[in-house]
Amino acid sequence: MNTYLKSVQDFIVARRVVLIGIVLVAANCIIYTGALLYGSAKFSHTQNSWNSEVTVQKTPTPTSSGDDISKYSWPVSYASGSDELARNMKNPYCQARESYCKQIGLFFDYHNCDCLPEEVHTYQRYQNSGDGFEMYFPSMSWKDVTTSVTQTVAGDVDLIYQRSGSNCQLTYGVVNPSLLKGGLARNKSIDINGRTIQQTVMSDSFPVSTMQKVLGTTDILSIVIPHFPNKTSPRGVIMSPYYGQTLMDVCGDQLDLILSTVDWIYPEGSILKNQNGVLSIESQMKTYSTEESIQNKYRLVFYDSDEKQYFRIAAKEFDGITDLRNTKLIGDSLFYITTGRLHKINIFENSVEEIPLDYSQNDYVVSYYVDGDSLFYLAGPDCSDYLATCDLTLYYYSQSYHYVQKIVDHLNYRDILGFKTNERKNLYLGYSDGDAGCYWWRKQSVDINADKLNSDRQEDQGCGDDSKGYESSGYEIESTQVVGALVLQNGKIYATDEFNAQLYQLVEPITFNTNNYTYKKSTD
Repeated sequence: MNTYLKSVQDFIVARRVVLIGIVLVAANCIIYTGALLYGSAKFSHTQNSWNSEVTVQKTPTPTSSGDDISKYSWPVSYASGSDELARNMKNPYCQARESYCKQIGLFFDYHNCDCLPEEVHTYQRYQNSGDGFEMYFPSMSWKDVTTSVTQTVAGDVDLIYQRSGSNCQLTYGVVNPSLLKGGLARNKSIDINGRTIQQTVMSDSFPVSTMQKVLGTTDILSIVIPHFPNKTSPRGVIMSPYYGQTLMDVCGDQLDLILSTVDWIYPEGSILKNQNGVLSIESQMKTYSTEESIQNKYRLVFYDSDEKQYFRIAAKEFDGITDLRNTKLIGDSLFYITTGRLHKINIFENSVEEIPLDYSQNDYVVSYYVDGDSLFYLAGPDCSDYLATCDLTLYYYSQSYHYVQKIVDHLNYRDILGFKTNERKNLYLGYSDGDAGCYWWRKQSVDINADKLNSDRQEDQGCGDDSKGYESSGYEIESTQVVGALVLQNGKIYATDEFNAQLYQLVEPITFNTNNYTYKKSTD
């Protein structure tokens, strides 16, 4: 028998599976497998505009009657030249893999002899406020079949989604303990948006041939997260096949994609002065944000290290902000710029206000500096983009008297660096940028008493290890602390410059000074 055809036959008959039905259509070598150990009893042809394409798997036609598959291998090395590419195109394994990629709805790359990553343009959201999470499914390839499925792999099911072109079924519900028996279990910890979650992969012990792997067959019976969204939850996430015995290899990648979209939902609350913990600026950016046009959103999340609880503060004013710049801690207040306007949050009062500055309606606050009651800011057309040209005006604002005074206009600087130590006459401005390991900057001071630029302009540029910032000018400038997270301890607030989408919790015992903060990623 032709070696290639024998390998295809192995794919058909060599699996230790129990099926409701197998229909072979010889002309096209089509295999139809009925649902069995996992999945639905409701997949009839009357329902199948979605499912008919999913349950059909085609095997490829050999390139020639005398082709010997033993001459070929898979996976293959990257094909860099036309000869290597032509060889890949003749490789029966590549031809079989192309058939599989088309079946699951992915483009194929002969250079790598494999499917290209999925292009996702629209998502549908699943939100479970009671359990405190939400996640997204690619709209074009996943469908909610919760109300259609009558037999499930879990009890008390909240959600069942299936992916077209594959046998991937994702279920959220109470996990049946039998799912974690009868196979080879591989346990590992995975990180989902700052939480460590335990995952179990259940595998079959039967070997998988090369051709079976090429056509998407794996030895994975199911992928189970027994407790989700946290380790005390009675529910879990299950990726299982809804026809056939084992998952197709696209299912594991799809589970990783969906879990990467998970957001945690926190209740609202207020911070008291006697509470200890960490207040973080949490970013809800998704890996698919650009394709889906879902904007990045921010929120303020406090982790109470005594009560081991999370909650959001200033949710009404802060939740959903899509543009956040220059967050600074000044006293008990967090200052920040959003959509060109300067705001501050009094952390212990849980109040937010926009600073009533004076500028044209279409202008932006690009930078600011707070020194006691005095607030200095640069305003004008937004010039925060790479290599943007600035034409800004420097203003003074009294926070107590709400008085605004223009100091100097037509400035080509976009950063307010601050004053020299123990000196309050000359306010330093700067502009810096960089690319590909190179940098350039310039700096100059403004005499705020005389309302004019001084003649002390400095500038520098360089690349590689010699790269230096403003500090290379040889003297110290006082600056307010740029904030990523705030540590609250015994009624005091300490700023850290760690800006991260993850949350942090205190490590006990903890020592604070101006240059040293001790914290670790939360595993709750």
